[in-house]
Amino acid sequence: MSALRAEQWLQNNPGTVHTTRERIKQQLRGAFYPQQDGWKREVLSQAREVLDRTLAGLASPLD
Repeated sequence: MSALRAEQWLQNNPGTVHTTRERIKQQLRGAFYPQQDGWKREVLSQAREVLDRTLAGLASPLD
């Protein structure tokens, strides 16, 4: 929540100095995009599954 609050604060304070803006952006990215390889592999696996299901649905005939 603190990363989201900081990002909202940043939106309301567009004149914030560059270093503070970058720190807040890094904090937000860290909250939603962890750097662990296992997490990244799982996200990729889930995305592939969604894509496969989408393609299968598009290939099936309409009833």
